[in-house]
Amino acid sequence: MSAINLLSLPVDILILLPEYLHNIEDYMNLASSCRILRRCLDSTQPGTILNLAVAQSKIFFRPSPHFLLVGVARDLGNWARKSKSNETTLSTSMLLGVDGLLSLAQKHCGLSMERIRQLYRLRFEIINPVTNVIDQCVGKQWHSQPNFWNGGADDAYTISADASETFFHLAIYGELFAPDIESFLNGDEASRRLSVDTRLEFVKYCIPDCATSEFVGEGCRRPDGTVDPRRAVEKKAGGPYDPVGGDRIGR
Repeated sequence: MSAINLLSLPVDILILLPEYLHNIEDYMNLASSCRILRRCLDSTQPGTILNLAVAQSKIFFRPSPHFLLVGVARDLGNWARKSKSNETTLSTSMLLGVDGLLSLAQKHCGLSMERIRQLYRLRFEIINPVTNVIDQCVGKQWHSQPNFWNGGADDAYTISADASETFFHLAIYGELFAPDIESFLNGDEASRRLSVDTRLEFVKYCIPDCATSEFVGEGCRRPDGTVDPRRAVEKKAGGPYDPVGGDRIGR
């Protein structure tokens, strides 16, 4: 009787192997081991690939979680447009910032290996060059000018931001909400659009700012004394304005 090995298992079992792997590196190594396994792993569900990628997001997909999120943001936005309930869930997940959005995407979206390859091509063709320009305007390159605060730079009191995260904030916002602009420009009144309030929640929690965290008490009240929900922020544990774990802005 011949010894049983991995390749002797039925195909319907082999295609389930990715669900038991630890990360995307294991997936790539397994797919590269032989033609049989490569063909089997071609059937891997996008949700499984996304979960494997998230497991190594801080190694292969930096900045984390922004890089992976931009790859699934459009699908996540389209999922939210299906119903008011979905949009409410999307808005609620934003209280945890971009981490909350990626966690929600893991439940409702997925990635293909072709999409990952596309993102890597975009990194070298678009992301890195544009990030470099942003860095020259508001990032480390801008602030590294000699005698910066004493005449070395024009308009020294300007925005200070992480160049890479700034790029991805814009890209994620565009992927989430671009279909709403497209439907408006195309005169499509039938398509459901995400609300302005949802957009504001994204700006408040997914593009956090230290000044925003001060919008409590009198700072977020209307003239009649009621709280303006568009200005008020919720300091949720694990979120960008976490009152217990310390301010997570810029981490």
